[in-house]
Amino acid sequence: MEDNGKICLLAWNGMALSMKNTVRPCCRFDIGETKEESVVGFIEPPYAEKFSWLRKNMLEGKDTPECGLCYQQGNDSMRSHANNIDYRLEEVELTGAFNKLQSIELSLDNLCNLQCKMCDSLFSSKLYYRDEHLLDKFGGREPTKVPKNRIEYIKGLNVDWQYLTKIKVLGGEPFYSPNFPTLIDFLIEKCDVENVTLEIITNATKKLQPSLVDKLNKFKRIILVGSIDGTNDYNVYQRWGSPGFDESLAVYKEYLVQLTNVRKGHIHSTYTTLNLNGFADDMDYWATNYPEWSVSFKLVENSEYSPYNGPDWYNEWILSEWKTHNDRLPIATKKIDMATAILSSASLNNNKTHDWQMFMKKMNELDKYYDSNLRDYNPELDKVLMENEDEWRQLNER
Repeated sequence: MEDNGKICLLAWNGMALSMKNTVRPCCRFDIGETKEESVVGFIEPPYAEKFSWLRKNMLEGKDTPECGLCYQQGNDSMRSHANNIDYRLEEVELTGAFNKLQSIELSLDNLCNLQCKMCDSLFSSKLYYRDEHLLDKFGGREPTKVPKNRIEYIKGLNVDWQYLTKIKVLGGEPFYSPNFPTLIDFLIEKCDVENVTLEIITNATKKLQPSLVDKLNKFKRIILVGSIDGTNDYNVYQRWGSPGFDESLAVYKEYLVQLTNVRKGHIHSTYTTLNLNGFADDMDYWATNYPEWSVSFKLVENSEYSPYNGPDWYNEWILSEWKTHNDRLPIATKKIDMATAILSSASLNNNKTHDWQMFMKKMNELDKYYDSNLRDYNPELDKVLMENEDEWRQLNER
């Protein structure tokens, strides 16, 4: 089948199970919180029919707004990876019918050891009381608790596990959760794991037990994605509770030694207003020191921490920070150009001013809550905020 720029094989063979037990073709498929809550689960109606409209759109070469991130990322997107690496679009002929479930993404649970600023209690058990505090101060979403027996729900899914060739596990933090070894035992029992690629998203803070390493090495291949949001203290400030960058990197590299079925490292970074000014230097660091690794990134949307909410002076400052050096490696330059295009093409946010003010208020409130100070971790951002924002100055003086 020829790629028309819209087709993604995950619409024909994939499923992602969210923390709310809703389903969609992949975790990048942006249906928004309101719509997600209304999506019916896997069993009723049959998942195969649920996204028939999406497959029709793709075959006709139509844009699908929910797939916008993959359009932006081009050859570095999940769509491109599914069509060319995980599976071979060129070798299949597609109709509007769902083929067979071969790829599944599982949100295991929300057990986590970190309190990331841009995250919430739906994805980190450590954030329940923080979210409760923010609710009292500013209103918003109620803190969330995820049942500890969620693993039993996953094991009971109406899935032909033996036909799966790729399984992606998200958390929480899988290596922190006691449910993760239980899941691995279940997969070894139910799947033909020597033919399964297992993708794991980890914050690279917890060391692995030898018994778990032995089991993970049974899989055909492991894609180990290290979530590290900066090559300096920006990462520590955003991913509150994490060790320094050097410590996280050392843990991640230890994983690569232990897991013999990992072909290469893969770092994924989430960028918010808190750390975006370091983006270009991060890309240059990875390109210079680990050129053989894959590096991906995402700019947060639909949040007070989204860089898309920044006023004009903020965007101008970000771009000037990225242009500090003229001798960046081509790989880094390509990533910077991609991020520049994404940032400049962001859709208009009608609540932009409100969200920017809320970002500053929450940042200030969380500095009090954690007894921290932005200037100790990202002095460059603190300085430019002080120079350009009366509101920020007033908040700091209270």
